Amino acid sequence: MPKYHNAIIIDDDAIALMLCERLLRIAGFTENVKSFDSCIHALNWITDNFESKPVLPDIVLLDLHLPKMDGFSFLQKIEELFGKGLVPDVFVLSSTFFVDDEQRLNQYPFVKKIIIKPLTIKDLDTGLESTHHQDVYAPL
Repeated sequence: MPKYHNAIIIDDDAIALMLCERLLRIAGFTENVKSFDSCIHALNWITDNFESKPVLPDIVLLDLHLPKMDGFSFLQKIEELFGKGLVPDVFVLSSTFFVDDEQRLNQYPFVKKIIIKPLTIKDLDTGLESTHHQDVYAPL
């Protein structure tokens, strides 16, 4: 049984997006996966679908270092949009990771895991269950 119902992957690398999406499906980590090549596109989709709770993500796999809007800006925007306690769980994916990145991520309690790319099935086997209210995200 999947740990999460809806996942969003945000990465500007098309191959990384495809591999991550396939891995999530193969591992049975989530029922639905939607991919975006930028934080702006993902944020627009979330905003456009915000009233349709069953399609909203309960997990986001997020590359930190993206053009135009980076992962940190995206984290701030979704925290404002969802409100404290209702933000989807976030797994940060990055090919480069700096000490100050970790310090900045610590201000977001919904960031559950930091993963150095490439994503593996072992990375998904965290024992984490979604911290979200299932009645909000359950299908109608």
